[in-house]
Amino acid sequence: MGGNTATTSHTYYYYKIKFAHTSIDPSKSIIFYDAYGTEIYSLAPYCSYMDYGNGILSVPGSEQNTTVQQISTATYYVFYSTDNVVINYDASEFKISKSIIKFPAQTVVKATYQYYVVVTIFTDVAAVIDGRYDTQVQTIFYGEPPNGYNYAIIDLGAVKTIQAMDIIAGFFRADENRKYDINFTATLQYSVDNVDYYDVSDKTNSFQMSGGSSKSFEESDLGTGFTARYLKLILERVDKIEFTATKVTVSDDNRQLLIDYGIIDANTTNGTIVVTQSGVWVVALTEVTAYDDIIIKSEAKLIPLTSLSENIVVASNINPTEINVISTAGFELQSGETSRTAYILNDNGTINDSFTYTDLTDTSFIGVSGLNESHSEDEVVVQELEGDLNLYDYNTLRPKLGDRLYKSNKVDDNVLYSETQLDYVAKEYLKEYVKNHTKIQVEVLYSPHLNVGDTIRVIDDFAGIDRNYFIESMSNNSGFYTISLSYYPSS
Repeated sequence: MGGNTATTSHTYYYYKIKFAHTSIDPSKSIIFYDAYGTEIYSLAPYCSYMDYGNGILSVPGSEQNTTVQQISTATYYVFYSTDNVVINYDASEFKISKSIIKFPAQTVVKATYQYYVVVTIFTDVAAVIDGRYDTQVQTIFYGEPPNGYNYAIIDLGAVKTIQAMDIIAGFFRADENRKYDINFTATLQYSVDNVDYYDVSDKTNSFQMSGGSSKSFEESDLGTGFTARYLKLILERVDKIEFTATKVTVSDDNRQLLIDYGIIDANTTNGTIVVTQSGVWVVALTEVTAYDDIIIKSEAKLIPLTSLSENIVVASNINPTEINVISTAGFELQSGETSRTAYILNDNGTINDSFTYTDLTDTSFIGVSGLNESHSEDEVVVQELEGDLNLYDYNTLRPKLGDRLYKSNKVDDNVLYSETQLDYVAKEYLKEYVKNHTKIQVEVLYSPHLNVGDTIRVIDDFAGIDRNYFIESMSNNSGFYTISLSYYPSS
């Protein structure tokens, strides 16, 4: 009798996972992830299947294990204890124990950083506020800082008004005897709460600094009334300094690694010395100074002026509540005011009378009270009294020209004004302004008694002029003299 034979087969799977490291600490768990970074298995401490000395895990069982297969495509990470890796955050230094890297010359260490809030602590902050140019804060980067790196925050201690700033760069000091030039681009931002930071102005964005150079920001750069407590210096770009290099000799042990990193190619022979790392990026500052209360200002103004358009009668039973004038321009009540005071002048410019008012029309004061006597048409009414920093606007220039004059006197080593001196200069500028807008020219017959610098009286009924003028210049045109005259307001 014939018979049938059958053959069966079975596939057995034996897995071993070999780690890139040996002498692994058995007291810690080993965590496995798939290619997408998802945790899929955790090996408990002191696992009997794990050869910690040789770094080999023998997976139990003989069946296909898809979990292990997923692990084989994952990226390999090793986490070290702080005993073997020490990070000095103040100095931005990483110290790695030799027990981890057995062959430093043949090892390339890479790190991936994610910057959330990164600020360099000014451990030598006294070096930038001591007023000396031979001390500095120096930060050495062994890799190029990313654009927008928050280098430092300076706390002024309280919200301050800042009128000017000076930032002075230092040099890269490799040791006591050598120094190298540096170059970097930075941006300055400010905050009052150390939470929200804002740009100061266009002038403080992306400014360049080099070794020993200074950058000054004036009030026009920072803005009038600029206040801040915190100042943040942000690095936009730092130039590399070719100062130091790490050299490695090519051998069979490191050849493939150097090829993988593009340092050498396959034709490079053993024994060749190559540079694996060179250069540093350095930021150095010798002074960061913020100034307050260093700008003295004086502002001279023309006082609004008008005149009565009709007589005012004040008697025991008559107390007018409305005064009619040529114009009330410049006499407007300010925000929050319910009344203001105006003054009626004598012919010599002194006070004759005063009154308060609560409202205005274009040609009248309303809600008037406080008049003490009667007044005639054409008497002068002013908003305030003439003083060290103002003049009566007898020529009604203010409504016509507005605020047209601005003079800025820069403090230097030759001219230093006190507040009193600056007040005087401001008023003299205003007088010059008035004079330049009251010039007239007249033609006269030959008059040998007239000289430049004399004062003459000009009467012009048509133009309504009757006052003294200063002779500024004279010219002869075929026997007729043209005289340029200017009116100087009283002191």
